[in-house]
Formats: sequence, structure tokens, C-alpha cells
Amino acid sequence: MAHRPDAEPTASDPFVFALQDPRRRLLQVQRAIGMGLWDLDVRAQQVLVSEESYRICGLEPKPGPEPLERFLSAVHPDDLPAVEARLAAAIRGEREYDIDVRVLPPDGIVRWVNTAADVTRDADGHALKLVGTLLDITHRKQVEAVLRASEQRLRLLHALNDAVDGVSDPEQILPTALKVLGEHMGLSRCAFGYMDSDGEGVSVPHDYTHGCDSVAGRYRLSMFGRTACNTLQSGRPFVANDIAKALPRQETATFDAIHARAVICCALIRRMGAKLF
Repeated sequence: MAHRPDAEPTASDPFVFALQDPRRRLLQVQRAIGMGLWDLDVRAQQVLVSEESYRICGLEPKPGPEPLERFLSAVHPDDLPAVEARLAAAIRGEREYDIDVRVLPPDGIVRWVNTAADVTRDADGHALKLVGTLLDITHRKQVEAVLRASEQRLRLLHALNDAVDGVSDPEQILPTALKVLGEHMGLSRCAFGYMDSDGEGVSVPHDYTHGCDSVAGRYRLSMFGRTACNTLQSGRPFVANDIAKALPRQETATFDAIHARAVICCALIRRMGAKLF
């Protein structure tokens, strides 16, 4: 297709269309890459932000500058001290402002963001403003978490292989594996049990302990309460980050007796049908 240099551009020309509303195009680009812009007046503690920054933080957009505190309120409480310290250090000129933090929008869905900025100073070196970006890195953090979990599983498998490779006594393979698993997960106790065919009796032949007593022996599954019993008998894992909060008081007696404050218990099915814990 030929192009005449002297041809008059028309409204249908894509380049002309793009230039007609640069603000709208900028908003589209920011939304596409999940990045917002912000400009902080250091002395006034007022910040001017883009629409995408409002969206990432889950805040309702308002025209003009706003108090910095409104945007700091969107930061996850556990990350807020680090944000305030890094911001103060950047203003003092001690380090760059570049940090990954979590934001907690009103919808309750935690997002990870990277916020970075350059500091503008006056002739005396006093900070006047910070001009920066707010980048949604939630997906990146999720991928990193998956990779870390995969690496941890591989390290565990290698450690198990190395530990049992030189074990000649079959009876020592299970205790060795429990020790490796317990140390890898940082547990105070790691046990393995066989369930009787009646679904009630449980035998724990071996366990690994660190700073606590062994629980090897015979038990009735019902001793651990209806909630744990029903969960395990259905083939589902029983997980309690805090026994005192996860179970009714009348179901915690056995856990209290063995000093178990948090538990992960998984049921496995052997080929012959017996369950393992």
C-alpha cells in the first residue's frame, strides 16, 4: 500500500486515534500491566495517585491529592512498619525506596505490590517529593511460592533417599524416614500408625520426637474426639493449627495429654484396605 507524505491524516488513522485521548491510553496501559503511579509531597504529606493505584489498593478514587495515611491504611498491618521505615530512610537519603509489600483491600483478598520511587530534593538536599510506581506482583509471588514448595519437596525427597540408602535393616527404614520428615518440617513429633480393620484401634510403632515424649503405643481413635475421628475415617486429612480453637473443649483431652498444640494427620490406604496415619 502506497503512502503519500503530504496526505492529510484522518480520524480513522490509528495513530491519530491514539493521540486524541492520551490520558485514556495511559490508563489502559496501566491497567494492562497492573501498574499505578503516585506523587508524594513530602512536606504536606499529600499524595496524588493514578486510578490504577486506587484499584490495586481497593480504594475509592477521589480527585486531587489525599493524605498519605489513607494509602498507608491499605497496607497489611504486618508490613506497615517496614513500609514506614523504608519511606523515612528514603526521605533521609539513607537508601532507595523499593519494597515488596502486601495490601489488604476491603474485599479481603490480599495482593502483593512492589512500590518504588525516586526522591526529588532541593538545593540543600532536603526531600521535596517522591515520584513512584505501584506494581501488582501478586501473580509473581504466587509463582514464587509454588516454586519454593516444589524445591522444598525435592529437597525432602533427596534427604529421604540419602538417609535410607545406607540402611540395611528394614525395621529402621520407617524410624529413619520419620526423623528426616520431622526435621524437614521442624516438628516436635512425627509419628506413623496402623489402623485396625475395625476402624477403631490404632497402633503407633515408631515416632520421631524433639523435646517431647514419645507417643508410640496403642490407642483407640475415638480417644481423639468425634471431629478428628470422623475426618480421618472419611479419608480426609485432619489439620488443626491450634487444637484449643479447632476443637470443642471436650475433644481435646488426649491432645492435651500428649502435649499436642497443633496437628497434621493424614489417612493413607494400603492395598489390603487398612488405613495408615
